[in-house]
Order: sequence, then C-alpha cells, then structure tokens
Amino acid sequence: MLGVKVIAGDLGIEDSYYFSRLFKKLMGVASNEYRNRFRR
Repeated sequence: MLGVKVIAGDLGIEDSYYFSRLFKKLMGVASNEYRNRFRR
C-alpha cells in the first residue's frame, strides 16, 4: 500500500501535509479514513 508521501510525490505535490488537506477537502474524509473504509 502506498503512503501519502509517495502518492503526493507522484502527483507532483511536494508537501504531503498540503496533499492531506486537499484530499480531505475533495473527498470529504481524511486519506487514512478513506483507506480504512475501502480496504479489501
């Protein structure tokens, strides 16, 4: 499973904190909550 830093970097976002805030704003939940909800 990829971490926030890796995913942010792949998207060209150097600041993982910024990515986390952006993810929550766009998805409505934090990235770890999203992962926990949709993990198989």
